[in-house]
Amino acid sequence: MSIYFCTFVLYCNIFSTPKVISMYLSSTKPTEGKIIYIVKGFRNKDGKPTSKNVRRLGTLAEIREREGVSDAWAWAKSQLEIENSNDALNRRAVTVKLHADRIIGKDTQRSFNLGYIVLDKLYHDLGIDRICSGIERRCKFKFDLNEIMRQLVFCRILWPSSKLETWRQACSLALVKPVGLHQIYRALLAVERNMDYLQERMFHYSKDELSRNTSVIYYDCTNFFYESTRETELRRPGASKENRRTPIVQMGFFMDADGLPLAFNINPGNTNEQKTLRPLEETIGGQMDIEEFIVCTDAGLSSGANKLYNDTDKRKFITAQSVKTLPNTGGGKKSPGRIKDWALAGDGWRLAGDDATTYTLEEILRPENRDTYYDRTFYKERWFKAWVSDGGGSRDAELEQRLIVSFSLKYMEYQRKRRAENIEKAERAIINGNAAESPKNFRSYILSDMCTEDGELASINAGYSINKARIAEEERYDGFYAVCTNLEEYTDKLGRRHHSIADILKINKARWEIEESFRILKTQMKARPVYHRTDKAIKAHFATCFVALFIYRVLEHKLGEVATTDHIINTLKDMNALHIQSEGFIPTFKRTWLTDKLFEISGFRLDTEILTLKKVKSILKQARG
Repeated sequence: MSIYFCTFVLYCNIFSTPKVISMYLSSTKPTEGKIIYIVKGFRNKDGKPTSKNVRRLGTLAEIREREGVSDAWAWAKSQLEIENSNDALNRRAVTVKLHADRIIGKDTQRSFNLGYIVLDKLYHDLGIDRICSGIERRCKFKFDLNEIMRQLVFCRILWPSSKLETWRQACSLALVKPVGLHQIYRALLAVERNMDYLQERMFHYSKDELSRNTSVIYYDCTNFFYESTRETELRRPGASKENRRTPIVQMGFFMDADGLPLAFNINPGNTNEQKTLRPLEETIGGQMDIEEFIVCTDAGLSSGANKLYNDTDKRKFITAQSVKTLPNTGGGKKSPGRIKDWALAGDGWRLAGDDATTYTLEEILRPENRDTYYDRTFYKERWFKAWVSDGGGSRDAELEQRLIVSFSLKYMEYQRKRRAENIEKAERAIINGNAAESPKNFRSYILSDMCTEDGELASINAGYSINKARIAEEERYDGFYAVCTNLEEYTDKLGRRHHSIADILKINKARWEIEESFRILKTQMKARPVYHRTDKAIKAHFATCFVALFIYRVLEHKLGEVATTDHIINTLKDMNALHIQSEGFIPTFKRTWLTDKLFEISGFRLDTEILTLKKVKSILKQARG
């Protein structure tokens, strides 16, 4: 029987790659003190000759000291020959013979992911490999912690799953070293013991790669639930938006002004989240030398003790404030006054940047003015003094705060629409007989009737109804939003205004970024539900999730927020290639504007018609610095 085979001739360069003319040294003769580069000359897409530096060799003195050679110029010329040789090799034609009647090997991996190399570049640029080496030394760890961390982090971004499934899935990453499953579980213990060191080093190393903006830091908390009902010191039942009865673990999370993760802590599920802010502030102050900043939180974390702690020359606060809970008392030495009445009053409203004109709510709410004012936000502000506890059991202290209240027709209609949806759900829950087990977001509108028909107090529940009094009370606050701060507005010597109403609200508005990080952790990276049994493994799990989130958010930052989270992750996940034995990899993914952008920020390309084995190893070496 005759054997049929097909032959593919593949080239290592892609058709759209500009035509290379030559490589040469930036200097034509040896000159002391002048930096020498290897330069690539080529014609661009318009056919015009141009060039770019592909490698920095250094000055002659640097080369002699670094390479230990006496003739630095001869060494530079030898490196040029190597680069030209490699370039020619990368542009050679490759012939691949595939036999039509030959069955592929059983249990042979033929398709591998290359997209992780983009993440690997960031992993090493941010110094995660150096951190793992430091943990190895501190713990006298005998396994390759760096390789284990790489696989845990990349798989968390690309194929989030259990540690067992991650171990199986890691073999899909091109040219990764295999590790043992028991090594992964041992590594988790080492990571848990060095969580503070991990965060501290991540911040300091990332400053070399990024310009970390810590002038404003954002803090929030979220919960992660468990399928198991077994409680531990860490897993405790606590407040849950989903009204779950199973134990939860709480994560406190700091983010910098650019939306990049800064630090985190893990607390028992029943911890009062207001008490978690100060310890983490002390950690970043002591370990990361971040001492001067504005901390921005939501209303749930705006306790008097937290505000008082951040009322110093170096620490300031901006926090959302519930209008409903504003003080409203009169008389008494420590009474702040009727602040809520002032906030809800119809007069004294202004538009940002226009201090001369005032408006009334009656005017804003007129139907004929809806189109004019629908997209406008009105403000009023004042300072007030309140006596607050420092949380340490000592005497109350006086705190002066700047209160900014806003009113928006668009926000008012949004709140009423959401309330109408929740009331409809509450009515449906009453009809279906599951009112008691309904989620918190609409359970608050359900009133449990504990009275008999004669109005007497009943010992058992007499039924459920819609709480109309609560609805009427909530409608009083529709459209209103408040922010408290201790930042004073001022004008500098150049006439520039600082800490204006617009500045304060802009900072507060950016809190959505921290919610976005929580959403990515829980949805795309599937950090929950958590199946680890021990508290140490749970903390280590969240540490690896934090590293994965940090790398992803840096990637997003470098891309410039040009694509959605799903689009970016799916593009990396789909960057697969067919492995050709002894030759390399044939990319099988679709080249798009996003793949081009990813390769542009990474400094290498993975979309040539074929990637030789030598080329892939060279790219990996380049990615690892």
